[in-house]
Amino acid sequence: MRNGRTHDILTSYTMPSTKKKLIRKNNREIDNPSPFYKAFKKKSGLTDSKFEIPGINYVPHRKKGGHDFSDMFYFGAKYGQEGLEAWLYHLAQD
Repeated sequence: MRNGRTHDILTSYTMPSTKKKLIRKNNREIDNPSPFYKAFKKKSGLTDSKFEIPGINYVPHRKKGGHDFSDMFYFGAKYGQEGLEAWLYHLAQD
């Protein structure tokens, strides 16, 4: 995906009952995690390669955060089931 807006559009097509604001917040946070979250991941050891998802090309954009199994649990806890589903669609689109 070249543009975060494309993630928003495709995810809202697949999840029409989900609020667009939640999808937009979720996608932005996946691609641009907060400094606090990055520090938390580093401190807790969640940046190890064992959390990477097989088949995903970890280019610098995806190494920033939001694209591994540890993030799946974070987004599920923060945004609930809809947030977790949006995270999965975002990953599938990448």
